[in-house]
Amino acid sequence: ETPAGSETPEASETPEAGETPQTSETPSVSETPVVTETPAVPATINVAGKVSLSGGEALPAGLVVALQAYDNMQLAFTLSTTTGADGSYRFDDVEMAADRVFLAVVDYKDVTYNSDILHGTDIQAGVDAELPITVTEPSTDASVLVGERLHVILNLDTPGVLQVANILLVTNPTDKVIVAPSPDQPVVRIALPESAGNLQLEEGGMVTAETNAVVSFEPVAPGASQQIEYMYDLPYDTRSSFSMIMPISVQSISLILTNTE
Repeated sequence: ETPAGSETPEASETPEAGETPQTSETPSVSETPVVTETPAVPATINVAGKVSLSGGEALPAGLVVALQAYDNMQLAFTLSTTTGADGSYRFDDVEMAADRVFLAVVDYKDVTYNSDILHGTDIQAGVDAELPITVTEPSTDASVLVGERLHVILNLDTPGVLQVANILLVTNPTDKVIVAPSPDQPVVRIALPESAGNLQLEEGGMVTAETNAVVSFEPVAPGASQQIEYMYDLPYDTRSSFSMIMPISVQSISLILTNTE
């Protein structure tokens, strides 16, 4: 007999033939996270490179190369050297700091060229940092430039005034950099209508104003684009008309008319 007040323990079930007994799961062991160490910033680095002409021709020795160092987008210091007979240059024991970036710059025939930006993450211990620079021969033939697209926005907010805003994207499809013929002659000159007034230029843009024209003296590199933005007012009534003459061929033109009520 089973004593009063005590419970009879339940018998464990015997697995039937062919069944696998259930076992308690073993708690998973948490993995130890792998800590990746950030490589220490070297105290100094070596920077080397070569100035090459895009066509492969030889360049004169003695081109001045400036190595610019920037911390948080601010110029920290500049070093200078000259190229050898093969166009090579080198800076040894350049001071390095966390988050510092470098840029190599050279002037060739009055046009400034620069290398790609060198970041600290690009630097390998014991290996020279490479900053090659490619320059091109200049040309003053601006007729080869192409207006990839022109946006003309007409606004009639003010009675009796037609406001004209132009955005022209200029591209250089050639293998030469297009430069101004002389310091007082622009690369691109766009004439304005004779009655144009209240000329407004993009703040910080690359164009300036002349009498009845907007001009750009900025070189246009091979394959590069340059955006010219400007706006002016014209007297307007229902019989008004005006014309625009572009100094280069334009591939695409869009005309937008606002406030036509």
